[in-house]
Amino acid sequence: MAFWTIDFKSLSGTLYRISIGGATTNIRLQGADSPIFTQEEQSEDKFIPVRTQSGYIRIFDDGYDLDGNAFDWHDLIPSDVTSRPVTLYEVVGNVQTVRWKGFIRQETFSGTYMGNPQEREFPIMCQLSALQGFFYEQNARSLNFAAVIADMLTVSGISFDDFVFQGTYSVLEWLMYKFCNMNFMKAGEVPSYTYFDILEEICRFWGWTARSFESMLFFESADDTSQMAERDFSSIDLSELASIAAGTQESGAALSFSSIQL
Repeated sequence: MAFWTIDFKSLSGTLYRISIGGATTNIRLQGADSPIFTQEEQSEDKFIPVRTQSGYIRIFDDGYDLDGNAFDWHDLIPSDVTSRPVTLYEVVGNVQTVRWKGFIRQETFSGTYMGNPQEREFPIMCQLSALQGFFYEQNARSLNFAAVIADMLTVSGISFDDFVFQGTYSVLEWLMYKFCNMNFMKAGEVPSYTYFDILEEICRFWGWTARSFESMLFFESADDTSQMAERDFSSIDLSELASIAAGTQESGAALSFSSIQL
C-alpha cells in the first residue's frame, strides 16, 4: 500500500509522521498549523462501555505535493469506513513508534471555493469508532468472548497488537466464557447490531470500559478511581487471543502476561 505522509516536529523538536493509506503512490504533503489533533470522549459517566476519540488532520494545499507534483485533495476523501487508515508515528532515527491509529471519517465535504493556497481539514476517528460501520453476523452458533473480539478485527480490518486488561490476574476464564450470539438479534431487524454495539454489550456485562491507546486495546474496570498511570495492567498479544478464540487454549493453562508501564 502507498501512503500520503505528513512530517512535522513538536515544540520540543520531536519528529512525527502522519501516514494515510490508500494512495496510488507515495506522496509527501505539507501539514498546516497543528497538523493533527485528537481528543477522547469527555463523558463524566465512569461506567460508559466504550470511550472513542475524534479529531482532525489539517494540510496546506497549494495544488501540489512537496515533490512538485499535482495534488488533488479530493483523493483523501474515503470511499468507505476504513479506506483511509491514519497512523501517527513518533520517529527516532529509523524507528517509528505508533502513537495513534484511526481513519479519516466519512462525511460530506463541502465549502466555498477560495482558490489555492488554503488549509484543508479532514475529520478523523479512532479505530473503535470505525466498528459502527460493520454489522454483526447473526446465526445460531455459540462462541466465546475472545472469538467475538477476533471476528471484530477480521471483519472490520482494524488492528491492535495487544489487548490490555486492568489487574495482574489472569483473564483467561473471562475470555473463554461462551454465549449464543442470537442474543444480539432484534425481532424484525436484519442486520440488528454493529460490532460497536456488541463491544458495548460485552463491556457492560463485565463492567469494563474499552478504549484505544497507541496500538493497544484497553479494558479498564469502571470501579477503579485511580489514575491510569497508577493502575496495574496485564496484556495478551494477538496470537494468544486467536488461540483462545479457536478453543486451543487449555482452561488450566496460564497466559504469558506482561506488565504495561504507562
